Amino acid sequence: MPTFVLQSVIPLMFMLSMPWLDRRKVLLLWPLTHLPDIDYVLGPHRAVAHNLFILVPFIAVGLHAWRHGRRPLAEAMLIANVYLASHIVMDIFAGGVTLLYPLSVHTTCYYATIRVVTATNTPFLDAGRCSYDGIPVVAEIYTWLPGTEAALLVFLVPATLAALAWRALRRKQAA
Repeated sequence: MPTFVLQSVIPLMFMLSMPWLDRRKVLLLWPLTHLPDIDYVLGPHRAVAHNLFILVPFIAVGLHAWRHGRRPLAEAMLIANVYLASHIVMDIFAGGVTLLYPLSVHTTCYYATIRVVTATNTPFLDAGRCSYDGIPVVAEIYTWLPGTEAALLVFLVPATLAALAWRALRRKQAA
């Protein structure tokens, strides 16, 4: 199940790996990775804001901006769509989402686990579909930060801060 940290870090790292994107926009729009979770309040969760229709306004504005030569706005809408779509895709692999809500309450769900037989070092994939009719049932208690992701943050946060400090130092020396 993707947690808050994974749903934040994975799309952010992906977007930061695109050197042609404006890093300020990538960071400024980063909170959009969690916009679909607004349906915790609006209910039902994984239906109201975890569907394809949440992407439509961002796609429409992005296409309109692109056609009219407003590249900065088009880039912002592309970043927003990647953030929103990444959240929805990750939740498809964590119990499912209703992609066409309110037109349909069919939950789209998949699972995939890669395991390794350690005695023979043989990997195998356990994957398939777990879709069903109805709104997804989400656990009452949510693990916001498990130990493995805390360890990931202990590495990533100082490493990112060090990289940013190094970049600032190099810019200062170049000036």
